[in-house]
Amino acid sequence: MEEVDAKINDLKDSDLEGLTTPCSAFITFQCEEGVNRARKYDQAVEDNPRELSRYALWLDEFKLDIKNASEPSDIIWENRHFTRLARFKKELIVVGILICMLCVSFFLMLKASNYSTALYLKYPPVPCAPLLEDETRESLET
Repeated sequence: MEEVDAKINDLKDSDLEGLTTPCSAFITFQCEEGVNRARKYDQAVEDNPRELSRYALWLDEFKLDIKNASEPSDIIWENRHFTRLARFKKELIVVGILICMLCVSFFLMLKASNYSTALYLKYPPVPCAPLLEDETRESLET
C-alpha cells in the first residue's frame, strides 16, 4: 500500500498541472440556437480562420472538441460508485428496518386495542328499559 501511495505522490508531484487541468465541461444552453451554434463551432472556425482564430483554442493552448453529452436519463450520477453487493446490503438493511417498524406498530396497536376492550368491558352497557318500567314521568323529574 505504501508503494502505491509513493507512486501516486511521485506522479502528482511531477505532473500536477496536467492532472488538474479540466478536460471536459458540460454546458447547458437556454435555447436551441445556442446548441446549434455549438454543434457548428468546429466547421465555423475552419471556414473563417482569420476572424475566428482567437476562438480556436481554450486558455490559449487547448483545442475545443464539442460533442453531444449522453442522455441524462442514461447516467445515474449519484449512485455510480456503489457496487451491486453494496446496494443489496443497503436493501437488506432497509427491509429489516421496515419489518421491525411494522412489528412494533402491530404490537402497539394490539396493546391499544386490548386496553380499549378492557375499558369497554369494565362498565358494560346496561339496558335501561327494565329499570324504567315502574317509574312515572313525575317520579323521574324529581
